[in-house]
Amino acid sequence: MTKSESYIDTILTILANGIVERGKVLAKFGKKWQVSNRTFDRAWKIAQERYAITQQKAQQVVEAVTLQETKENALNGIKTKTQRLEVYQKQIDNTITEIENGITEDTIFVSGAPKKIIRKHTVNEVAILRRTLRDLQSEISKIEGDYAPTKQENKNENSGFIKVIRE
Repeated sequence: MTKSESYIDTILTILANGIVERGKVLAKFGKKWQVSNRTFDRAWKIAQERYAITQQKAQQVVEAVTLQETKENALNGIKTKTQRLEVYQKQIDNTITEIENGITEDTIFVSGAPKKIIRKHTVNEVAILRRTLRDLQSEISKIEGDYAPTKQENKNENSGFIKVIRE
């Protein structure tokens, strides 16, 4: 390894440690190597070019990883607004159907063996289904922005000023 390569490697090591200002790099570099400013500037220029290439490669790797994570998230079920609305609407439809039918399938144990029976909803079950329906409809309204506050115009002529009349 030539001296100039040693200079460049030293500067690259300093840059990799997070010190990127020329003056601070020169101070650290000067402790190890006593060279002229011109020699340092030559090594500084080459080291900066190599460091920039290294940083670009690292940025490309980060971008590739981010893109891969985005693809995986899309495949794993991050849904769009429309897809979420469809899911909520299906749940609403199922809840309404269950309320209208008024019956449910239940499992009881007869002599230690499970047996499925069909029975009417209890009052509590109907109340829970109605609350579920209300909550689902509320979620749809939130997604669509129905609860977004609207700005009210101040229709007062004085706009908050008090008019004092002295007699």
